Amino acid sequence: MLKPDRFFTFLPPGTRQAPELFRESGAFVLRRNGSSNVMAAHVVSFPLDGSPAFRFQAEASVDSAAPPESVGVVADWLAGDGTTIARDYLERELRGERRRFLRILPRPAKAVRVELRMFSRWLDRPVRFLMPEVTGCVIPPRTLRLVTVRIDPPRPSTEAENLRLAERFFDRQKADGEFPDLILLPENLNTRSTPGPACDQAQPVPGPWSAFLAA
Repeated sequence: MLKPDRFFTFLPPGTRQAPELFRESGAFVLRRNGSSNVMAAHVVSFPLDGSPAFRFQAEASVDSAAPPESVGVVADWLAGDGTTIARDYLERELRGERRRFLRILPRPAKAVRVELRMFSRWLDRPVRFLMPEVTGCVIPPRTLRLVTVRIDPPRPSTEAENLRLAERFFDRQKADGEFPDLILLPENLNTRSTPGPACDQAQPVPGPWSAFLAA
């Protein structure tokens, strides 16, 4: 397990009615005083060892009515000169007043340090974070099944016909019991072989194509 060597707090410059940030009985506390819209964070910084990946774990206690997105933990990866080279959010687990934050992440190239920002925002309730943990690990290899697709619409075609062709492809995959991890569709499939400028056929999101792809 890595040992932290730096502790500090973060508030946006010029913040008025700043929240209180302090440590109490080993916990990192953020207490609000009418400043619910202000992002505030305790930051714990860890020098990295030679591990290729790291397991992150943090825990917070907050009123169970607090919105999930109001409390979180961000991992900032730093290069040797102190510049941030990558940022990752830890995944949340909600258990009443307990919030757990977990994730296993590969080490970015040139990263020598990681800072965990334990934050709250849009919240008028106090939050208590426990000391986060960072442990070196190895991510086991995983086989990824990827499918590339060629769909050649008739000429001329319509957006509705192209959508039907894509639907038929997915129906065949399901009927054959094929469930790849990733499917790469042809570029511009929605407007391929259709007359007129593509910009005139733009669709809103949500729209027919976004709804189809999200189904």
